[in-house]
Amino acid sequence: GQLSSMPCFWDPKRLELVTDGGQLEKKIMRDERKELDQWALACVSSRVNFLDDFTFAMTPLLDMLNHDASVGTSAKVTDGELFLNVDKSFAPGEEVFISYGDLSNLETLCDYGFLSPTNPCNAEAVDVRIIR
Repeated sequence: GQLSSMPCFWDPKRLELVTDGGQLEKKIMRDERKELDQWALACVSSRVNFLDDFTFAMTPLLDMLNHDASVGTSAKVTDGELFLNVDKSFAPGEEVFISYGDLSNLETLCDYGFLSPTNPCNAEAVDVRIIR
């Protein structure tokens, strides 16, 4: 299933193959909610839409749109209806994309199960310790 692409469901041997200085493992541990069913949490959190007013919505069909960080996307709820605007035109028959937000590849991998080699929002993190 699609959830198996999310690192929190990976086999420990697969996690050992990641060479990112422990960033993935740290994010998995930070995001872990032991009091909740992990499968149910992943089903909801990978499909929910976070809005500017710090609320969220589960919107049928919207979760079928894929992410492209280069597509400017804004959302607004008016009278209980969700309105989306994108800053790109799409031709008839062309796949329509929205942006899920300014997310690094670490975030898209953990939260949605994918990476983008051309992600303009990608960031690398380095842990630094000062030895005295």
